[in-house]
Amino acid sequence: MQSQPRQTIRYTVTVRKDMYTFEDAMAVANGLRRGEQQIINLAALSGELRDKTINFLCGVNYAQEGTWENVSSDVVLIAPKHALVELTPATPRMNSVSN
Repeated sequence: MQSQPRQTIRYTVTVRKDMYTFEDAMAVANGLRRGEQQIINLAALSGELRDKTINFLCGVNYAQEGTWENVSSDVVLIAPKHALVELTPATPRMNSVSN
């Protein structure tokens, strides 16, 4: 008997180490629309641009019913609806529904 090949599911995670412009936020939003998990570093953004970027991405995340997790003060994980995000140690999870 011949064994069946295992099905492989492809899942994309995009790591954006440096964000400098609002166009970078648009790239994050487009990645989320494609169902890709995003890990973003906001350290290079300051002031008004940082606030604008966070507000925009929170709105995109809410519309996509995704998950938003602050990994640190500058690093954020944004996962699409179909992704399971587990936190260790367990902490209250901030879903887009509670944004």
